[in-house]
Amino acid sequence: MAQAISYIRFSAHHQGRGTSVERQQDMLNNWLADHPDVPLSSLSASDLGKSGYKGDHLKAGLGDILTAIDNGQIKSGDYLLLESIDRLGRLEPLRMFELIGGIVRAGITVVTLEDNQYYTEDRINKDAGALFILAGKAQQAHEYSTRLSRRISKANTLKRQAARDGDTVKMRTHYWLENDGQIIPDRGELVRLCVDQYLRGRGPRSILKDNVAQYPELAAIHPSTLMRWFKSVALIGNWDTKGEIIKGVFEALIDEVTFWKLQARLKASSKVMSPEQKYPLSGLVNCGCCGKRFYFRRKQYKESTIVYANCSSYLKRGNCTNNKTYSMSVLNHIFESTHIPYMVTLAKGEQQGQSLDEVVAINAEIEALTLQIGNLVQVLIAIPDQTETINKLALINSERAELEAKKARIELDIKASNAPIDWFEEGAVNFDDFVQYRESGIDEITRRDALSAAGYTITIDGPIASVESTHGAKVDRFELIRRSTRHNCYLLKHTDLSGDVFHYAVGNEGCIGEVEGSLDQLLALLTSQIAES
Repeated sequence: MAQAISYIRFSAHHQGRGTSVERQQDMLNNWLADHPDVPLSSLSASDLGKSGYKGDHLKAGLGDILTAIDNGQIKSGDYLLLESIDRLGRLEPLRMFELIGGIVRAGITVVTLEDNQYYTEDRINKDAGALFILAGKAQQAHEYSTRLSRRISKANTLKRQAARDGDTVKMRTHYWLENDGQIIPDRGELVRLCVDQYLRGRGPRSILKDNVAQYPELAAIHPSTLMRWFKSVALIGNWDTKGEIIKGVFEALIDEVTFWKLQARLKASSKVMSPEQKYPLSGLVNCGCCGKRFYFRRKQYKESTIVYANCSSYLKRGNCTNNKTYSMSVLNHIFESTHIPYMVTLAKGEQQGQSLDEVVAINAEIEALTLQIGNLVQVLIAIPDQTETINKLALINSERAELEAKKARIELDIKASNAPIDWFEEGAVNFDDFVQYRESGIDEITRRDALSAAGYTITIDGPIASVESTHGAKVDRFELIRRSTRHNCYLLKHTDLSGDVFHYAVGNEGCIGEVEGSLDQLLALLTSQIAES
């Protein structure tokens, strides 16, 4: 039995919001109603937003139909239903004839619903009129797209020059911008909120979910769209056009330091297997074997929920031998025992924190410029002596050199202002500074991000967890001995920066026993506690 294969296509995404698909679908439905003996095939396809001029559709939906013809799933006697010939493409006329010829030679009848024309191999070979119609439509479609492409190219060239000259340029821009490049206040507020929450460690899905009640338009936003916003230089007012960055074209939504911190965060997130960073210790616990982050997971046990962590590389691919599991309660105890000197370092001044942020931002910007330089060099290798490209290369090289010099100056300032703090040096810790910093309303996620920027990390290598002091000269060392079922806790040995040894019993709610001495003394303490209770 013959079957009908429908193919629907449009080039520009904005057409999908109009009547293009609806119109093509109505024509298809009418044909099927007039031919009830020809069922619609599941091999039907559509290419929404695929260019028929550039040939993008040949690698998508239409490509699947052509493959089905080649392997015999679409057979002689079947019908390929189109609104018009230009839905098959707006390629050069010879390429269009090759495309149509391949279809009809396989015995498939091409039906153009717009004018109710049926094209078969026999008709095209014998009916000169049909051949002329096809030739004319193919030529007309290609010429129309060529003219349109030239007009758009010329218009964009004029816009780019106007933007370089500092003139206002009107164009279809981004979600948070008007056509003249000014920020739409409520949308700008929303995007700033999303950026801030992402920098605090939230994942894109949670950002959308948690804010949709306040901003209902987020219901229509996909997480990939949010990530695309975060990568756009339009956030800082720049226009990326054909790889050329023109500055100051739009109203900036965020400052450059925040933008480049955002790019660094995006890059870091793409390299590690990690859930969204919703846990206070996410990103602060790393594997001592492979260097990857530890991945936090939840598990329901009886009536309680247990949070625990493993090396992400071990979990994802088995590429790491570090299979040790750490409970959140043990990691929290290690954290509370070691992070205070880093907090004191941060409390030495807000300016130092700003400088650390600036270094992160500069590193990301230098990396982006380095990528642009590599691309331009490849262009010059392929086509030497391009004056405009050479000038661009010189300008970007100069920008990168200035950033590297600025980074070096900031790092010198940080080094000068950040004298080493040793927890055990007399008077080294200013507790007034620490208390003021900790009681200033800082939340757990902000504290985590600040400690990460200051270099704090818990490194786990099997049963050993270690934390370097603020200047790396000494190490707090923790050994996870075992879990005690009798006492319902984990037994932990701690060798501190001065070399003193402590033993701890850590339960789900924190430390339940501590001795400066041996494991036997700790077990005796726990046993006496049980007896007393």
